[in-house]
Amino acid sequence: MLAFGPSLPLAGPLERFTERTVVGREALGREIEAVRAQGWARAAGEREPHLNAIAAPVFGAGGELAAILGVQGPDTRFDAAAQEAAAPAVREQALALSRSLGYDEPDIWK
Repeated sequence: MLAFGPSLPLAGPLERFTERTVVGREALGREIEAVRAQGWARAAGEREPHLNAIAAPVFGAGGELAAILGVQGPDTRFDAAAQEAAAPAVREQALALSRSLGYDEPDIWK
């Protein structure tokens, strides 16, 4: 949501949920830029220990963020390799949902 939603200034300290939660502003900025560049996000134990997830943006007709499509699973089964393998399908489905909402811009992550 931070990478594709409206830019809202984040005030105050960032909340840490696990030891892997990104709470440094510079590190978060780098992460947001990486997500924008690849078109999907990855979380590895950042919200809950041993829970990994990937997500891609779903855009509305005007190009605004309408939703996030995600997949999550335990780190024992949804490791980095499984996340990489699932990411193209998640991106494709997010784009299909976007198209069904009237989004007609090209897929910039091809």
